[in-house]
Amino acid sequence: MRKAMVFVLVAAAGLAGVAPLWAAGHTAPMVIPAAALHNDGENPNGFYFDQNGYLEGDGDPVKMFAAAYLPQGATVESLTLYAVDGTDACTVPSVNAWLVRVPINEAELSQMVGVATDGASSAIQEPTSSSITHGVIDNLFYRYFVRVDFCAATHKVLAVVIDYSE
Repeated sequence: MRKAMVFVLVAAAGLAGVAPLWAAGHTAPMVIPAAALHNDGENPNGFYFDQNGYLEGDGDPVKMFAAAYLPQGATVESLTLYAVDGTDACTVPSVNAWLVRVPINEAELSQMVGVATDGASSAIQEPTSSSITHGVIDNLFYRYFVRVDFCAATHKVLAVVIDYSE
């Protein structure tokens, strides 16, 4: 059944005229939905989960985190944020997302890649970056997570997508 589903997805993508990136030798991307993010505790009331599955701010800056369980030896290709940035008038004017790695035995983190929305719009924005630092996953020595910052009630976080190859 699983093989049939993949075939149908690949065939449907082919009918649409654009093959998904993972169909060309890449692995399906890791999708981290907004519902997987949790708060750092600094502003536990600065956000809420909408009934449609996205996060929305309340006007104060919020930092959210989620583990990124990428396979050993994978190479990160890009990071994409799916978000609505309805205003620039906030302490955190854009919705920002980063993929971060931290040595297992230390607390010093390093940003591998970051993206941010650009300008106020009620449409979903999809900022993407393929400028990756230390892109090969090494689970023996590092742990990986995604951080998302946002602020206003018109900031909505839908998902973060990590594209990688094995």
